[in-house]
Amino acid sequence: MIKLEGIHKYYGAGEGRVKALENVSLEIERGELVAVIGMSGSGKTTLLNILGCMDEPTEGKYYYDDVDVTELTPHQKDMFRKKHIGFVFQDFALLPQYTVYENIELPLIASNVKRTERKRLITDILRQLGIEDQRDKLIKKLSGGQKQRCAIARAIVNGSELLLADEPTGALDTKNGEKIMEIFKELNSAGKTVIIITHDMKVAGTCKRVIEIQDGSIKRF
Repeated sequence: MIKLEGIHKYYGAGEGRVKALENVSLEIERGELVAVIGMSGSGKTTLLNILGCMDEPTEGKYYYDDVDVTELTPHQKDMFRKKHIGFVFQDFALLPQYTVYENIELPLIASNVKRTERKRLITDILRQLGIEDQRDKLIKKLSGGQKQRCAIARAIVNGSELLLADEPTGALDTKNGEKIMEIFKELNSAGKTVIIITHDMKVAGTCKRVIEIQDGSIKRF
């Protein structure tokens, strides 16, 4: 599904150039549940951003199935991301002035899904994640665990087969963190490929595979 070949990523130029990733090559198969671990500044978030088409490598190739992602135009990457990839973040990245329903609806509106179909998809996903009773609440009135469930719902409502999560339990207490990881495992069992950035070894231990990054290079995979 995912194949990276000799990925390098640098920021800046000349003496101020900073290395973020160096010669990263790896493969992730469809349906895997993968944790990416590493110290702060190791390059794990840069890797996630490249996988999610939010950033591009300085050198190297990124293949997604039979698509050479590095050759896509910015518009093509945007469309590719909307179709295939969902994101979940530590800080939830939800719009606090909107309701749960409205936040989940945003990617569907961006993809020009008709209103009746949006309602059906959102109702199904709210039920699946156990937050149907929070449908009309403003985000600012939710608990941390409820916010993250909403964020996951928004990430997968479009049918994305790849779910990328950056420290998804980092802002949660232990109990809610464990519940969120159970959701990721359920989504993975249903066929989604899930890649989780984490510094929490307990979280990493619940994944089927662990990739370790150190100073921009892969040390274990």
